[in-house]
Amino acid sequence: MRIAVVEDCDTDFRLLKTALTSYDVVRFKTLKEYTQFKKKLDMCIADLSLPDSWGVDTIKAVSKKGVPFVILSGLASGYFPHKVIELVLKSGGLAMIDKRDTIGIEWDKLIKEVAV
Repeated sequence: MRIAVVEDCDTDFRLLKTALTSYDVVRFKTLKEYTQFKKKLDMCIADLSLPDSWGVDTIKAVSKKGVPFVILSGLASGYFPHKVIELVLKSGGLAMIDKRDTIGIEWDKLIKEVAV
């Protein structure tokens, strides 16, 4: 399974890459790089805040690619605006996850839901 990770922070990307060792991970540092990628992707994990996009714009652009996605944010989960979480889910997103929880997430379980 090929998973896109749209993340500009090297440290955050390394943490994700460590959690996703069983998968073919393709990294993009900007939303533009991701949206211009033409090869097949099975899933996307994207940071809410990127150098060329933020918030709702990121969610809308990621969802247009037509692959299941998860949105990550450095904001404390208790501070995610309800409307942002709702938009992620209504746009086809699987979840919105606090970056501090990246290691504790059962990525294999979440990814298997996508593969079904």
